[in-house]
Amino acid sequence: MTTNNKTEAKTPTKMSYNPLNNTLQTLEIKDKTIENYVNQIRTNFYSAVKAHYLVARDLFDAKENLNNQDFSELVKQCKFSGSTQQKYLRVGGDVRLMSLFIVGKLPMKWTTQYLLTKLKDNQFKKVAKVIDPDTSANKIREVAEMTDVEKQKVENDILSVSYTHLTL
Repeated sequence: MTTNNKTEAKTPTKMSYNPLNNTLQTLEIKDKTIENYVNQIRTNFYSAVKAHYLVARDLFDAKENLNNQDFSELVKQCKFSGSTQQKYLRVGGDVRLMSLFIVGKLPMKWTTQYLLTKLKDNQFKKVAKVIDPDTSANKIREVAEMTDVEKQKVENDILSVSYTHLTL
């Protein structure tokens, strides 16, 4: 009986980033490469983005289905400021964002999601052709051909909610 002392070359197992994945990946990296860590981190980060969007959808659904007193109590228990609540309701109530969510193209940043809610339908259609999770707000403004007035209004809205998050 002869033994083969040659070791077989291992082919690294490559992980891939999939924005449609809904499962958190916990220490699943078998081959410890930068690319695999990046893909796992991006997948987990995007899972958090989707969860954040679903919170906005849940809040919108609650607003539609609860009476005003119950909804106010829910907001109080969730500790949402008025400004944060407004932004969540805007993001959660925009069916166009749900269509991006379903196909894994919802932007990573909530401020970019909020920007999308401010677009007119014709602007959104242009953006939807090029959007992916990494699309920047600047790219969206450019593709949507937003006017300076539209840009300034969105920036003011975003700053008001960002300030609110800082003071909570």
